[in-house]
Amino acid sequence: MKHPIEKFNQAQADLLAKLPEDQRSEQARLLRIGNAAYCYYQEAGQQDLPLTRSDFNDWLDGLPSGIRDDMEKRGFEACQNMLPFKRHVLERRDFGMGEWMKNHLSQDDYKFWQQQS
Repeated sequence: MKHPIEKFNQAQADLLAKLPEDQRSEQARLLRIGNAAYCYYQEAGQQDLPLTRSDFNDWLDGLPSGIRDDMEKRGFEACQNMLPFKRHVLERRDFGMGEWMKNHLSQDDYKFWQQQS
């Protein structure tokens, strides 16, 4: 998947052109996956997404204790702009990243992304 902003497409093409041939394929895959994730969050940002304290508490419950403690200290208001919290809420609202990535990546790229997640 290409980046939706042309200047970033050009920068990525320039990067790939400068790499040794044996590194291009893997780097191109990482860029496609990164571009797809960027698009997911851009589209997700356009969703009417009310964030609630219930969402926040549910998210906290799933975090490892050290991270949970830090996020609790930061508080609900401060965490509203954090991508992991937003992704949690999106998943709860059936706008899941997994299905979105599956629909926007090739089968090979999707399998690779799943293995890395």
